Amino acid sequence: MAKQSDFTPEQWKALMAGPMAAGMYVVLSQLSGPVGLVEESWAIGKEILQATHSPNELVKEVAEAAHASARHLLPSMPGDRQKARGLLLDNIRDAMAALGQEPADADAYGQWVQTVAEKTAAAAREGGFLGIGGTAVTPAEKAALDELAAVVRGPRT
Repeated sequence: MAKQSDFTPEQWKALMAGPMAAGMYVVLSQLSGPVGLVEESWAIGKEILQATHSPNELVKEVAEAAHASARHLLPSMPGDRQKARGLLLDNIRDAMAALGQEPADADAYGQWVQTVAEKTAAAAREGGFLGIGGTAVTPAEKAALDELAAVVRGPRT
């Protein structure tokens, strides 16, 4: 199992930011109202906190570090939503590439990142009226989840 000292500072920062980047990638795929944004943000934080109890030591260590420094993980985001999504996806690619030689850690970390994204997508219902009806996961969010899954499962170098 890998640990923080096995990574460069840049790789470690990408690993810490990965789950938050995955959640934000989903958030930016389908903009919610203020309440939905709070619910989605809450889901991201909750999943990062829960991972501090992961059976995988690397995921646990990354989650603890990410939880301690959450406000400083993501880079400044451009005003253009598509460019911001591209930066977030690049962060996740960098994190997965850093784990290329550790398949057990890459699988556990990738599953965690995907879980954060899925919980974020399901956190707020889109559409409907006054909280009635609506869709738990919109087609745009589903597409974002599929894109993230491809990155998580993709080739690692």
